[in-house]
Amino acid sequence: MKISDRDLAQEMTASLPTLTTFARFLSRNSAQAEDLVQQAMLQAWESRARWQPVSTLSSWLFAILRNCYYDEYRRRRREIAQASRSLIADAVIAEQSIEWNPSDLDRALRSLPAALRDPLMLVAVRGLSYQDTARLCGCKEGTIKSRISRARAHLSRLVDTA
Repeated sequence: MKISDRDLAQEMTASLPTLTTFARFLSRNSAQAEDLVQQAMLQAWESRARWQPVSTLSSWLFAILRNCYYDEYRRRRREIAQASRSLIADAVIAEQSIEWNPSDLDRALRSLPAALRDPLMLVAVRGLSYQDTARLCGCKEGTIKSRISRARAHLSRLVDTA
């Protein structure tokens, strides 16, 4: 069953608030989050012929958004690696003045490796099923359950030591 461009556009538009929330979590910067969402939506629209209605649209959009974030992250890492020491110092100072004031939970979540944090956020915050999360992360459902369990155990240890 193929979905019309009009229906797809409506569903994509309906996904904007949750995509923006996820992008804000990833980037910790609302301006960068808006750019990420815009890039993800553009890529999704350009690739709409490849979307298979077998998977949920939101899972597909989240995967695109996550990949956009990682692409941006890698690009920035290369730029910083090529910069002089003074430029790196300026970037660190600018990064510290970001409007976002992270909470203890945010820091704890960020201390998790991405392989543990992403599934936890998709299931606990976004409310995706283990099956959709597994499809999105490209692994088996049992792997997702294991990663979420390890992430929760790690967070629990952090809370116990605080």
